[in-house]
Amino acid sequence: MGPARDEALESRMPGLNVPVLVLFGTMDRMIPPEMGRLYCEKLPNCHLILVYDAGHEVDADRPEAFVSVVSDFLQHHEAFLVNRQSGLIHP
Repeated sequence: MGPARDEALESRMPGLNVPVLVLFGTMDRMIPPEMGRLYCEKLPNCHLILVYDAGHEVDADRPEAFVSVVSDFLQHHEAFLVNRQSGLIHP
């Protein structure tokens, strides 16, 4: 089920006009990956990445995927390859 939703935080998301990278592991049991989709609906400049075979700690479970995606996002900013349609990182 995940933690309770924070309505105050979610209500401020549409006003955040900076690129946001949202990473979820496909095997996350603490916060369902569906929450990432919800965040992307609320954030105007959101990039959702689902990392295959990773749980809640994507950086620990799949460090190579984490470093690759975050590095690419930081280097390319608006030209980041993944747009509002979600991406799935495979092994």
